[in-house]
Amino acid sequence: MDFVEVVKARMSVRAYKPDPVPREVLERVIDTALWSPSGSNTQPWELAVVTGDKKEELDSILVDCIRKGVKPDPDVPIPQDIPEKMLARRNEVHAKLGEYLAPPEPGTSYPLEMFRFFDAPVAVMVWVERSMGDYSTFDAGLFVQTLMLSAVNEGLGTCAERSVILFSNQIREFLELPESKKLLLGLALGYPDPDAPINSARTDRGTVDEFTAWLGL
Repeated sequence: MDFVEVVKARMSVRAYKPDPVPREVLERVIDTALWSPSGSNTQPWELAVVTGDKKEELDSILVDCIRKGVKPDPDVPIPQDIPEKMLARRNEVHAKLGEYLAPPEPGTSYPLEMFRFFDAPVAVMVWVERSMGDYSTFDAGLFVQTLMLSAVNEGLGTCAERSVILFSNQIREFLELPESKKLLLGLALGYPDPDAPINSARTDRGTVDEFTAWLGL
């Protein structure tokens, strides 16, 4: 694929084949992402790649949090005051996904598939040092985007999940991280299942002029 094809092929994959991803492939994906830009080349991102029995353990921890009604305590607050236009986009996506995801269990608030990383064989957790502030979060976002594009180049799919960070304390304990680490995101990663109906759910994008102010042109 050329660059534009890779960018436009990336999507949030929510159904995966059970095939394991070889370590050498994961290392290539991460090595490419390490060339992402960062402020003063600080490279503040840190990550854990979780597979196999450890992935099952992480899934169980998160699903138990939902079933037991554990109060969310994310390191990065979920936006509440969302502008109307953006809220409409979010609601449209949620309605579309609702056609494919199983409804939440009685007494719970979220589809459990989200907290099993949609049964992907790999979960990637990303964090930074709290002391680094907002710019390190921005830098980590650049890293995650490059990682997702690198995954597409290897025939893999990803789904960025902020939902799992609702339970940052439980994840930090699982990963044996100190409180100084701020969890930002979880990623589902694996080989997409092309026959899964949910993977046909694609989102639209706006136009260049909708997002762009032109000055002096």
